[in-house]
Formats: sequence, C-alpha cells, structure tokens
Amino acid sequence: MLQNKIAIITGASRGIGKSIALTFARNGASLVLICLQDEDALNFVKAEAELLGVKVISLVGDVASNDFCDEVVSQTLETFRTVDILVNCAGTITRSVTEEMSIKEWHRVIDVNLHSALYLSQNVLPIMRKNKYGKMGIQKIICTSRLSNRGSW
Repeated sequence: MLQNKIAIITGASRGIGKSIALTFARNGASLVLICLQDEDALNFVKAEAELLGVKVISLVGDVASNDFCDEVVSQTLETFRTVDILVNCAGTITRSVTEEMSIKEWHRVIDVNLHSALYLSQNVLPIMRKNKYGKMGIQKIICTSRLSNRGSW
C-alpha cells in the first residue's frame, strides 16, 4: 500500500507519531523521522522500522524553526529525491491554567502545533504538485492549556 513512498513524520519518537511511523514502515514506506530532543527514543523507532526492511533517516531538531523545517526537506530530497507524505504529529501543551499562561508559553504552543505544519507544508507542496501526488495530515493541532482543574484540552 505504501510501497516506495517517502514519508516525513514529525513527533516520531513516541505516541501517535511513533505508531504512524511503524505502521507506515510495515506497509513499505521509507521514512524521515523527526523529534525535538529524545534522540535515543527516535533511534529506537528508526531501528524498529529498519528491521521491517525500509530505509530511514532521523533528524533531531525544533520544527517550530522554519530553518530546521527547510533542512528536513533538504535532507529528505538529498536522501530520497522526493517526498510523498507529510504527517505533522509534533505537538506540545502547557500545564498552566489559561489565566496564568504566559505569552511565551502560548507562542511556543502555537509555534510547534501550528507554525511547524505550515513551514513543512509550504516546503513539500511544490514537490507534491510537481509529482502530481501527495498526502498531508495534521494529527495534533491544539492542546494548549489546563482549564481550571479539568486537565488539558
């Protein structure tokens, strides 16, 4: 089903991103795995995927940085020459109650959860248009704050 497809997956070291990465690998997709800082966890996912017979590269960095997103796509093209699938799974939350959330915390959430998806989408859309093929998805968008004592939303 995903044989010979190239997928970029952010937030790939754990949770939904990890599950998607391994599912894609089981279905034959080569992978570009991205995470913020847990290189050991990312390398574990990479090793698991490689055992399934697919080619994998992994990159550690902050997808809230447009420059890093440019580098992700550049490395993808250098290694695979194309990109077919983009899965934006990187996400963050703050544990602050809304009225106590700092503007800095708010901006970080928006930068990771929204801006990163825009940066990567803007980079891969021209490739997908040229190839007349491409799929994109955003798995996490907004989980920003704790409301009173009700937990994250």
